[in-house]
Amino acid sequence: MRPSHVRNFVHSLRWMAFIHVCFFGIKKQLREIAIALNFDCFKRGFPEFPFWEIFLVPDMGMCYTLLMQIIAKSTLRKFWGIHPQAETPLRTWYAVVDKAMWNGPADVKMMFGANVDFVSDNRIIFDIAGNKFRPIVHVAYPYQRVLIKFVGTHKEYDNINPEAV
Repeated sequence: MRPSHVRNFVHSLRWMAFIHVCFFGIKKQLREIAIALNFDCFKRGFPEFPFWEIFLVPDMGMCYTLLMQIIAKSTLRKFWGIHPQAETPLRTWYAVVDKAMWNGPADVKMMFGANVDFVSDNRIIFDIAGNKFRPIVHVAYPYQRVLIKFVGTHKEYDNINPEAV
């Protein structure tokens, strides 16, 4: 086999891995493909993050993690500046969501269970610290982005419309 044929074959395998991960969500096969292609991130054993968070970029042969990007942490900072007792629970929530990989509402529900409510336009209402604090976020699942729309106490939450915030 000529080198160009090998290169084309590896390129097509990378695209297959990309398609499996992005469109079919096959996580077990991702690990097998990455090991078969001898990607650098598996040479020294398993990476420190779970293998289902690995994202193969076509034609680059590199491994990346595709984690949630949370926009407007400053909104959380302002809120816990006013309510200091909210800092620890909100920092914990931020750390959990920052490492999440959600493809849809079912993934969020699986992670947070009964502590989450869904409203229109991919908005999610979280119950933090025993329902004392209520962040409302908008999630763009394809882009793995979370936009914090509102953070308030339960009393403040009762005075707003979560669909309009």
